[in-house]
Amino acid sequence: MRLYTDGGYSIPRGIGAWAYALVEGNELVKSDSGIKKDSTSNQLELHAMIEALKVAHELGQPITIYSDSQYVVKGYNIWMKNWKAQGWKRGNKPLKNQEYWKQVDKLYSKEISVKWVKGHNGNKWNEYVDSLTKV
Repeated sequence: MRLYTDGGYSIPRGIGAWAYALVEGNELVKSDSGIKKDSTSNQLELHAMIEALKVAHELGQPITIYSDSQYVVKGYNIWMKNWKAQGWKRGNKPLKNQEYWKQVDKLYSKEISVKWVKGHNGNKWNEYVDSLTKV
């Protein structure tokens, strides 16, 4: 099983959306999406990740989550450990989006692999979750 996530924000419209899709083989098992106002693209990418992590925990098995956001992928795999150790700061400044990263940290598991997938590049499931974020 695999999970795909995406988030996006339309500045002119002042609204954005997040989405995830749980896939087994080449079949959609489950998906969800939502709309948020007064947010950012990174926050929506993180919100999608949080929702996918919740699903991953419910499954209780090793799983891979794919995101087209380098911010989310590198944050999960590399940066989050240091941010947490530094009191959720980056240098002397509070970490942006730390409330989201703290939620991601609570859901962190070594059983969950997070990988980058190039966006808008023909990947069926990345394109699917991207389509769910169009508001």
